[in-house]
Amino acid sequence: MATNLLIYGAKRTPFGAFGGKLKNLTATDLGAAAGSAALQSCGVDPTRVGSSVWGNVAQTSADAAYLARHVGLRCGLPHSSIALTVNRLCGSGFQALITAAHELGAGDNASGLALVGGAESMSQAPLSAYGHTVRFGTKLGADLALQDTLWAALTDAHCKTAMGTTAETLGAQYGVTRAACDAFALASQQRWAAAARSGAFAASVTPLQLPGRKGSEAFSADEHPRPDSTAEQLAKLAPVFKKEDGLVTAGNASGICDGAAALVVGAPGAAGAKPLARVLGWATAGVDPRVMGIGPAPAIRAVLGKLGLKLEQMDLVEVRAGGGGGGPRPPRARCLQPPPRTQHPSLPPSPPACAGERGLCGAGASSGKGPWRAPGAVEYARRRDCTGAPPGRQRRAHPGPPRPRAQRRRGQVRAGRGVHWWRAGHRGGAGARVKKRGALFYATLSFKKLFSFLFTST
Repeated sequence: MATNLLIYGAKRTPFGAFGGKLKNLTATDLGAAAGSAALQSCGVDPTRVGSSVWGNVAQTSADAAYLARHVGLRCGLPHSSIALTVNRLCGSGFQALITAAHELGAGDNASGLALVGGAESMSQAPLSAYGHTVRFGTKLGADLALQDTLWAALTDAHCKTAMGTTAETLGAQYGVTRAACDAFALASQQRWAAAARSGAFAASVTPLQLPGRKGSEAFSADEHPRPDSTAEQLAKLAPVFKKEDGLVTAGNASGICDGAAALVVGAPGAAGAKPLARVLGWATAGVDPRVMGIGPAPAIRAVLGKLGLKLEQMDLVEVRAGGGGGGPRPPRARCLQPPPRTQHPSLPPSPPACAGERGLCGAGASSGKGPWRAPGAVEYARRRDCTGAPPGRQRRAHPGPPRPRAQRRRGQVRAGRGVHWWRAGHRGGAGARVKKRGALFYATLSFKKLFSFLFTST
């Protein structure tokens, strides 16, 4: 199944809080900013790019129907380029990458290059009176109540289940406690703060210029996290979806935010620049939408089976998870092992459509900038999407056999939103920078579909 799709450029915007600094920018505005930065990062002339493929879940602005096309044109792609907006819910950003690979493989994009990404403005989700209730006439005194389209989108109408309720279901099934969810959320906040202070996100983020009280102001840091949170504050928050003994609160549930992330991808040699990574493959899997949080497990098995690889060969694994009770235990219960202690932070929560590219931006931009690691250690990172709670990384010692030189990965690989694993190189002592190469695996979930990807550095 291995492909020849290479990733040449990767950038994202800072992520804004719900109703925060990015509330006045449409998803198209955010996508254009991320796309332009990704093109500049690898020196690709936008007039050479033949396709613009973008994920967008909630079409919250008047121009949302044209998002992929308008992003491409605003980034400088020629009028002859093609464009497509895709929606696979939380997997939309990953689906954009898959679709671009299909276009290149089928010859539909003869340029050999594509701009792909995901963009979302959750702050701009409208309150709607649907056309069939008002457009064709209403009676005097009729109730024209508005529906919150954001809340409606976070509820699966087929099974009449809110996303947070699926986390409660999994939490009960796997014995996850409220204390465990809150502890993980707090640790995530603290790790994000440490990463921000160290500049760990700088390489993958493109600053935005926003209007301020004294003119234009630079917005370069993620706005959503709350690193000053305390265990006492989290414990006082009431459950949202299950009033008695519930797990999911405003402090440990998936965050709502705005932002965009973009990749420049193409065939070997198409960009005239050194690639960041190669896409090895992907897989999808379906699960009961009432327990959608367990879905990464079959997706992981599927993609590994397609490529004839084993989980222990992976240097890093990311599972995009949502909902408090679905975090600390269920995804790893089926195919992952529990990471016992913490080490290093990762990326912050992201809007649904750009979750895939967000992780890839961190992975690509951080290549060659890894942390100091002891030889033969297996580094783990566990990600729970929480309100203001970015991912935390966790570590345990595990000897592991020496890896072939061709499988070592150089430097740190960062990603967000999920479970991360990677194997450090076996050479060098503590305090020596690890040089390694290896496979990189991603999985992300939506209500019903899972997406899995494997990458290798180049």
